[in-house]
Amino acid sequence: MLPSTASSREMPVGRKRILVSHDDELLSALNGAFFFAGGVDLLVAENGQEAFQLIEEEDPDLVFLAPRMEGLSGIECCERVKNDPILKVTPVIALLPAEEEDLLTDSCREQFDDVLAKPIAHQK
Repeated sequence: MLPSTASSREMPVGRKRILVSHDDELLSALNGAFFFAGGVDLLVAENGQEAFQLIEEEDPDLVFLAPRMEGLSGIECCERVKNDPILKVTPVIALLPAEEEDLLTDSCREQFDDVLAKPIAHQK
Protein backbone atom coordinates (compact mmCIF):
# COMPACT_ATOMS: atom_id res chain seq x y z
CA MET A 1 0.00 0.00 0.00
CA LEU A 2 1.35 3.43 -0.95
CA PRO A 3 1.59 6.27 1.55
CA SER A 4 -1.03 8.91 1.03
CA THR A 5 0.00 12.14 -0.62
CA ALA A 6 0.00 14.91 1.94
CA SER A 7 -0.84 18.47 1.03
CA SER A 8 1.36 21.31 2.25
CA ARG A 9 -1.76 22.79 3.86
CA GLU A 10 -2.12 19.63 6.01
CA MET A 11 1.49 19.39 7.18
CA PRO A 12 2.80 20.97 10.36
CA VAL A 13 5.38 23.71 9.87
CA GLY A 14 8.97 22.46 9.80
CA ARG A 15 8.25 19.04 8.32
CA LYS A 16 10.39 18.02 5.35
CA ARG A 17 8.91 16.71 2.09
CA ILE A 18 10.39 14.12 -0.25
CA LEU A 19 8.80 13.46 -3.64
CA VAL A 20 9.30 10.06 -5.23
CA SER A 21 8.20 8.95 -8.68
CA HIS A 22 6.27 5.74 -8.11
CA ASP A 23 8.92 3.09 -7.52
CA ASP A 24 8.03 0.10 -5.36
CA GLU A 25 11.64 -0.68 -4.48
CA LEU A 26 12.43 2.84 -3.30
CA LEU A 27 9.14 3.21 -1.47
CA SER A 28 9.85 -0.05 0.33
CA ALA A 29 13.37 1.11 1.22
CA LEU A 30 12.15 4.46 2.49
CA ASN A 31 9.40 2.84 4.56
CA GLY A 32 6.83 5.62 4.77
CA ALA A 33 6.01 4.95 8.42
CA PHE A 34 9.58 5.82 9.41
CA PHE A 35 9.36 9.14 7.59
CA PHE A 36 5.99 10.09 9.04
CA ALA A 37 7.31 9.46 12.55
CA GLY A 38 10.59 11.21 11.77
CA GLY A 39 9.19 14.54 10.57
CA VAL A 40 9.31 13.78 6.83
CA ASP A 41 6.31 13.47 4.53
CA LEU A 42 6.49 11.31 1.45
CA LEU A 43 4.81 12.58 -1.73
CA VAL A 44 4.29 9.98 -4.48
CA ALA A 45 3.86 10.82 -8.17
CA GLU A 46 2.55 8.22 -10.59
CA ASN A 47 4.08 9.88 -13.69
CA GLY A 48 6.28 12.76 -14.80
CA GLN A 49 3.46 15.27 -15.26
CA GLU A 50 2.13 14.58 -11.78
CA ALA A 51 5.68 14.83 -10.38
CA PHE A 52 6.19 18.28 -11.90
CA GLN A 53 2.78 19.44 -10.68
CA LEU A 54 3.58 18.27 -7.14
CA ILE A 55 6.98 19.95 -7.29
CA GLU A 56 5.30 23.24 -8.24
CA GLU A 57 2.54 22.93 -5.64
CA GLU A 58 4.34 21.34 -2.69
CA ASP A 59 7.94 22.61 -3.04
CA PRO A 60 9.56 19.37 -1.78
CA ASP A 61 12.96 19.39 -0.12
CA LEU A 62 14.20 16.46 -2.24
CA VAL A 63 12.98 14.72 -5.40
CA PHE A 64 13.71 11.20 -6.71
CA LEU A 65 12.74 10.70 -10.38
CA ALA A 66 12.97 7.70 -12.66
CA PRO A 67 14.34 8.97 -16.00
CA ARG A 68 11.81 6.80 -17.85
CA MET A 69 8.25 7.61 -16.86
CA GLU A 70 4.98 7.72 -18.76
CA GLY A 71 4.09 10.97 -20.48
CA LEU A 72 6.61 13.53 -19.28
CA SER A 73 9.88 11.67 -18.66
CA GLY A 74 11.90 12.14 -15.50
CA ILE A 75 14.59 13.79 -17.62
CA GLU A 76 12.09 16.30 -19.03
CA CYS A 77 10.62 16.89 -15.58
CA CYS A 78 14.07 17.55 -14.14
CA GLU A 79 14.86 19.90 -17.02
CA ARG A 80 11.70 21.90 -16.29
CA VAL A 81 12.61 22.11 -12.60
CA LYS A 82 16.18 23.23 -13.30
CA ASN A 83 15.02 25.84 -15.84
CA ASP A 84 12.52 27.37 -13.42
CA PRO A 85 14.00 30.37 -11.54
CA ILE A 86 12.28 29.39 -8.28
CA LEU A 87 12.39 25.59 -8.43
CA LYS A 88 15.95 25.23 -9.73
CA VAL A 89 17.37 24.95 -6.20
CA THR A 90 15.33 21.78 -5.58
CA PRO A 91 17.69 18.78 -5.49
CA VAL A 92 16.61 16.15 -8.04
CA ILE A 93 18.11 12.66 -8.00
CA ALA A 94 17.80 10.21 -10.90
CA LEU A 95 16.70 6.76 -9.80
CA LEU A 96 17.43 3.91 -12.22
CA PRO A 97 18.52 0.28 -12.36
CA ALA A 98 22.30 -0.14 -12.11
CA GLU A 99 22.42 -1.82 -15.53
CA GLU A 100 20.88 1.31 -17.10
CA GLU A 101 23.17 3.83 -15.42
CA ASP A 102 25.49 3.92 -18.45
CA LEU A 103 22.52 4.70 -20.72
CA LEU A 104 22.05 8.09 -19.07
CA THR A 105 23.93 10.47 -21.36
CA ASP A 106 26.30 13.07 -19.95
CA SER A 107 23.89 15.88 -20.89
CA CYS A 108 21.01 14.10 -19.12
CA ARG A 109 23.21 13.32 -16.13
CA GLU A 110 24.09 17.02 -15.81
CA GLN A 111 20.42 17.90 -15.32
CA PHE A 112 20.22 15.79 -12.16
CA ASP A 113 21.99 16.63 -8.91
CA ASP A 114 22.95 12.98 -8.44
CA VAL A 115 22.18 9.44 -9.63
CA LEU A 116 21.02 6.60 -7.37
CA ALA A 117 21.39 3.14 -8.87
CA LYS A 118 19.10 0.29 -7.87
CA PRO A 119 19.01 -2.10 -6.19
CA ILE A 120 19.19 0.07 -3.14
CA ALA A 121 21.38 -1.39 -0.42
CA HIS A 122 19.80 -1.40 3.03
CA GLN A 123 22.15 -0.17 5.74
CA LYS A 124 21.78 -0.85 9.45
